[in-house]
Amino acid sequence: MIIKSSRISRGRTKALTSYFSSEGDNQSACWRYGGVSDIAWMALPAQITGQVFQVRHVIIAPEMELSMTDLAAATKAVCDEYGVSHLARGQACIVEHAKANEGQVKAIPHFHLLLPEYDMGTGRVMDSRFTRMRDEKLSRMLELRFEHPSRAGQFNKEVYSGLHEEFPGLCLIPFQQTLKQMSVEAGLSARDWLSFRAKAPAPAKSWMARRKDAKSMALLEDVNGLHMSRFL
Repeated sequence: MIIKSSRISRGRTKALTSYFSSEGDNQSACWRYGGVSDIAWMALPAQITGQVFQVRHVIIAPEMELSMTDLAAATKAVCDEYGVSHLARGQACIVEHAKANEGQVKAIPHFHLLLPEYDMGTGRVMDSRFTRMRDEKLSRMLELRFEHPSRAGQFNKEVYSGLHEEFPGLCLIPFQQTLKQMSVEAGLSARDWLSFRAKAPAPAKSWMARRKDAKSMALLEDVNGLHMSRFL
């Protein structure tokens, strides 16, 4: 499972709203909670208080399908981790996207959780410290809780320690076994499993970025066509 959060600035909020107004390059899109107009409302407190960032965008991408109960548990885990108030939780929006990857017969839905960056319940902006490490911890915790395949990440030692301290009843054996196997495959000793760090994948361009590239290419082709017509 991948959980990845980002902070959406004032200049990108409209683009985000536009993206969720259509299916984009997904096979299907469905609003599980809220709607497009709610994004502007959740961004309003940050705008009024002069904040740079307005919306917290959290991608929840599982390797196996999530039930609505699982989705609710994942949403609660994210909100608990970042100290989101009950008031801000009530403003949450969730969009379900389905897009089949290469080799998949059936698309496994992934979800976009949107939360107000400025939390009126606490009177503060959402916590944004060490988000990559904390998102990875949430990914591993939910994999174990939902009995999904356990994966290795970039912060395995810190994540393992955090899970052991914060979730004492959670069985960490599948995570340990994964790290030991990955360590051996990487040429390390199985005893050094806590030191293993997976290679970070190359960042994929978002749909909005790809659309911008396509527009730039189309504009370049138009310009080239104008230049060529002068010599024909």
